[in-house]
This record gives sequence, C-alpha cells and structure tokens, in this order.
Amino acid sequence: MVAAHSSDLRERIVRCYHQGETMRAVADTFNVSVGFVHHIVDLHRKHGQVTDPYAEPRRGHRILTAEDEDYIRALIETRPSLYLDEIQEGLFAER
Repeated sequence: MVAAHSSDLRERIVRCYHQGETMRAVADTFNVSVGFVHHIVDLHRKHGQVTDPYAEPRRGHRILTAEDEDYIRALIETRPSLYLDEIQEGLFAER
C-alpha cells in the first residue's frame, strides 16, 4: 500500500500552483502525478483545505478472523451472560 502524502507536501503543492506554476511543473517539482496535483488543488478550491473532509478514516488490518467471529457468536449464543474478559480468555484458548 502506498503511503499517504503529508499535509505539508499538499500545502506546498497548492502554494506553488497559486504562485503561477502549471500543474505539470508542480508535479515535476514534487515528483508526484499531475492527477494528484489536480486533486489537491481541487480539494483546496472546494473545501479550503488540502484533505478531503468527507473521506473515511484509514483503518488498520483486521485483528479477528472470520473463524474468531464465528466462535465469539456461538459462545455468546450459548452463554449470553459472559463478561468480555471471559470471552477473550475463551478465544485465546481456542486459538
């Protein structure tokens, strides 16, 4: 997975573009694609910031597998009064 570009880089791209540079020149200067420059400039024009305020936050990798989830569901169905620590202990023992 490609790392996200920093806010500092995004702001420098907008600043450079607003100083009169073409999108191609800005892209070459910062070693990014013209499409990325266009995207950042467009975000800044629409929202006044260099990040998308409506974007979903990035999530990490899933910790539980489908089998883990099935085990937890079955455990709760058979013993609904279990506490979280008891569910965790059962899951760790099952793994």
